[in-house]
Amino acid sequence: MTHLFVSHATTDDLVVSTRHDRLEAAGIPAWVDHEDILPGMDWETEIQTALTACNAGLYILSPRSANRNEIRPELRTILALDKRLYVALIEPVPREQFPYRLRTIQYADLSKDFEAGLSALIAAIKGERPLDPAAPTTLTEFHLTGSIDPRLTRIEMSGRDADLARVTGLLSQGVTSVLGVGGLGKSRLAAEVVLKDEWADGAVWHVCSEFSTAEEALALLREHCALPVTASRRDVLVAVHGRKLIVVLDNAESVEPGTRQADYVKLANDLHQAGARVLITGRVEWAGIVMGREFHPQTLERDAAREVVVNMGKAFGIEIDLTPHAERLATAAKQHPRLIEFAVGKLKRFPVEKVIRELEAFKSADVQAALDGMIRQTVRQMVEQHGAESETALKRLNTCRGGFTYFAAGVILGLVEGAQPSDQPTLSQRLGAMLDLLANATLDEDTLDERLNALQTWQFVTFREGRYSINPLVVAAVGEDESARQPHYDYYFALARGHRERQDYAGLDVESDNLTAAFEWALNKDAESALWLANECDNFLVNRGRFRQYIYGMLRVTAALVNHPDELRANAQNSLGIAYLNLAGVEDRAGNLRRAIAAYEDALKYRTPAAAQYDYAMTQNNLGTAYANLAGVEDRAGNLRRAIAAFEEALKYRTPATAPLDYAATQNNLAVAYRNLSEIEDRAGNLHRAIAAYEEALNYRTPAAAPLAYAMTQNNLGAAYRNLAAVEDRAENLRRAIAAYEAALQFYTSDAAPLAYATTQNNLGLVYADLAQVEDAEDRAENLYRATSAYDEALKYRTPTSAPLDYARTQGNLGNALEDSGDLAGALACWREAEIYYRRMDMIADADMLRDAIADAEA
Repeated sequence: MTHLFVSHATTDDLVVSTRHDRLEAAGIPAWVDHEDILPGMDWETEIQTALTACNAGLYILSPRSANRNEIRPELRTILALDKRLYVALIEPVPREQFPYRLRTIQYADLSKDFEAGLSALIAAIKGERPLDPAAPTTLTEFHLTGSIDPRLTRIEMSGRDADLARVTGLLSQGVTSVLGVGGLGKSRLAAEVVLKDEWADGAVWHVCSEFSTAEEALALLREHCALPVTASRRDVLVAVHGRKLIVVLDNAESVEPGTRQADYVKLANDLHQAGARVLITGRVEWAGIVMGREFHPQTLERDAAREVVVNMGKAFGIEIDLTPHAERLATAAKQHPRLIEFAVGKLKRFPVEKVIRELEAFKSADVQAALDGMIRQTVRQMVEQHGAESETALKRLNTCRGGFTYFAAGVILGLVEGAQPSDQPTLSQRLGAMLDLLANATLDEDTLDERLNALQTWQFVTFREGRYSINPLVVAAVGEDESARQPHYDYYFALARGHRERQDYAGLDVESDNLTAAFEWALNKDAESALWLANECDNFLVNRGRFRQYIYGMLRVTAALVNHPDELRANAQNSLGIAYLNLAGVEDRAGNLRRAIAAYEDALKYRTPAAAQYDYAMTQNNLGTAYANLAGVEDRAGNLRRAIAAFEEALKYRTPATAPLDYAATQNNLAVAYRNLSEIEDRAGNLHRAIAAYEEALNYRTPAAAPLAYAMTQNNLGAAYRNLAAVEDRAENLRRAIAAYEAALQFYTSDAAPLAYATTQNNLGLVYADLAQVEDAEDRAENLYRATSAYDEALKYRTPTSAPLDYARTQGNLGNALEDSGDLAGALACWREAEIYYRRMDMIADADMLRDAIADAEA
């Protein structure tokens, strides 16, 4: 005998009690909260127990119970547990209030003839006879013909609201195909469209198979439109024209190209022409669809995948709470809906840890069988039509992570005219060849297009916003061609080099996953290659704030080079020092600077004047930089003197004769140390020493020899003159600072060096703001205007994306200038914006200072 859980609105208690008594009298046990929960019982626990124990549910539908928040979870649980749900309509309900998930559930109408409706309901529940086929089958006058697999609707869809909206929008424009590899939830998405599309008043659901025909779909349409079985195709299309109808052709990949597929295509085009909305799900788009639309669902987002794990656990009746395991299980299943379902199903027989381990290893027979059904069978179909080269191309491109460009695909597939970089014997020759290739490459576009077209036809590769991507589950199922890893590394090394030279770090960000994959492969195969790639990515990682990633990578490289030649170990230690130096800017400043110093000193064990004068001088220069930074934390005078000593030691071997530009770089660094030392002793004297060192650097950092380095030193010289202006000849030295910054901006242009250009504009703004404090009233306003203009120009390139920390600093400076100009509202807006990004970059002290300034200004 069926045990019913009765779900209803509290305001319908009296009516429900009457129905409850009639059900009990008919021999149907029914559980109703207000009669079966006694005083003192835990309400939520009792409801959950009753939901779990019931055999079926009865929803008492009225205007008071429709879409009530406390009822929705009860209905979801009954459907998720795959239990029968009966619906009794006791009062008319406005169309817009009907629960959309009940569209496909037949109901008993008790609102017109209570006795007849209740008798029919009791008979149906007792299994004596179904509800009258002539009775309404849906609650919104929505008529469904065909059968939607209950598995597609028993679990509420998670994380696909945007997909649902997109498909619904495409359907209004033309025949829409939802395409993807097996198990991505194409049919589930189509079922949700049928359940939720407010435009439609009916749907026809036809499941294609290897034997089905378009005539079978046409027969469903005759049934839906209540036409005789002898009605012609034209009669059907005329009947469709007057309806708001969705037609779903599910599992379309099972219909192979040929006459049957052509018949389906013609029917789909005719239905669209007649006004129906046609939705096709499959792995391959049918050829011949007129002006068709495509949608390619992706794997679930992480939060949605976790929710699906938990919901599926309830649907499968898994006894344990999957919430603590949801993240790991979803990740192991590659956030792929079908594989999540497969894994949760196995939890009926095996412990959760075993299932997760098998997924992570992808080795068990069950997992392999699931992958074969979802992925490999489609690969075999692709090879039959497009040849083995298509599978080879897929395996080679599977080495990519996070997508790839058209050009990258050509390089990795070896479709480049001329010698391949991977054929070069040494690392330096190979990388040099790749750099030449990037500059002068010609792709075999015909073959590349053929390969990509085949992979896209079978939904292994999707194209979106200028990039191609491959589902991670495809990578796991099909595998990767190890011979493609070398060209993959070479290409992304050269790409990192090019972006480094252009200072285009935001543009390189999209390739982060590929750079990481190339680094990991190199680290396992050839630690030297990993070192060179890490060195190419150092400024990129710093710019993106990934200091810990930089440190972790360099620590692994230095460990891997333990048995390599001294010069490589020294190079790695020097790079590790640079990594610690950068990390010191965001956390544990003193500790990381000491670690940087230790790394440089370790490098100097191998980089001696006798062994490598040039590298010795380079590391001494870096050591001086670390000491100069440490001076900002502790023993300021002592560490600045140590910095000066290191720079002077470097200058013994970095001479104008041996290395004029490096000599100039160290002179520039020496000047910075003197400028900082001027803040604690002999201010004027050390500032003059700094200016002298900058000017010595400029003898070799000329516009002709090194325009960007020239600009850098002019920028630094401007800072020294700004400092000197606080000691002597204020107005004149500020004007000298402005002249230096303007000289820098001749070569620090927005095209050549956008971030450096922005930095110099920021500094120029600071000087104009200072000058405004010493000039007469008329010049004050003009100089504050120049200051704000310079800050505004800096903010065109110091953006939250390109340089979030510098963006915050310039916003703060602009706020200060606006406050001085009398624009308090503008100042507050800038300070608030700066505070946001200081906090995002963990610069808490700066953020707190701005918070206090904002509070003071508002007070």
